[in-house]
Amino acid sequence: MKASEPYSLYWVAYFDLLGFKSIVENEREVWRVQECYATALDKIEELKQGREIEAKWFSDTFLLYTGDVSKESFGAIEGASGHFFRRMLSSRIPMRGCLAFSKFYAGPRRELLGPALIAAHRETEAQEWLGFILHPEAANRVREYEINGQSVYDVLLRYDYREYDVAFKKTISGGPRRLVYTPINPTWKPEYAGFLCRDLDTMQRDGEGRIDRQKDTPASEKEAEKERVRRKYENTKRFLLDTVPGLSDYLGQGNGAGPGAFSRVKRNTCDG
Repeated sequence: MKASEPYSLYWVAYFDLLGFKSIVENEREVWRVQECYATALDKIEELKQGREIEAKWFSDTFLLYTGDVSKESFGAIEGASGHFFRRMLSSRIPMRGCLAFSKFYAGPRRELLGPALIAAHRETEAQEWLGFILHPEAANRVREYEINGQSVYDVLLRYDYREYDVAFKKTISGGPRRLVYTPINPTWKPEYAGFLCRDLDTMQRDGEGRIDRQKDTPASEKEAEKERVRRKYENTKRFLLDTVPGLSDYLGQGNGAGPGAFSRVKRNTCDG
């Protein structure tokens, strides 16, 4: 992809790898993340639909961005981002992300900067769960697109997205409601969500275990960090319970996650 003109409009997807500090202390885990990343990129090549999508990975941050803001490029990066998020979760690699639409610069010497990157970063870092959302400006742009006489926004809602009050760490401009990607399509049978439920419980246990194994960290700090981990996973589980019909009953029958894993998480019945 050629270097963009200073601050052209772009689609930018930003992903944050959770628990990165603990992961880098384990060389085997780092290589596992690298392998899953490479596999996901191979699939993204198939999903690009002839559009240009660049991918970057540095430290705990993964970026995908397009070369233009056409409806076709949105379709390509949305499909690529959804696959990337779902692939990493299914590989038990915890992350959160945001797709933004704004001005961005990708320079010839790997310079990456601009309002789109800042907006995606802020919304991603503020999330208190494992999730992938559209920034409000991105959602507004999608409302302008049509396919077969229908709003692309409405098409997304029909299949892989829900309007949902996201758990943010602090008050966010515009309120908490966002267009949220659902790694488990609401039309699927609840047993398909059982696999993800088990993966979430495993990731939570692994995350807390890595914290316990930290050396030279006071016990009080470890417990505070583990509580932050638990909060992120409980918010994620609540989202699944709210958006996958029949999941609560299915798990109540002893399927999916381990014993009692979801029992502490109540469905958010006030969400529409």
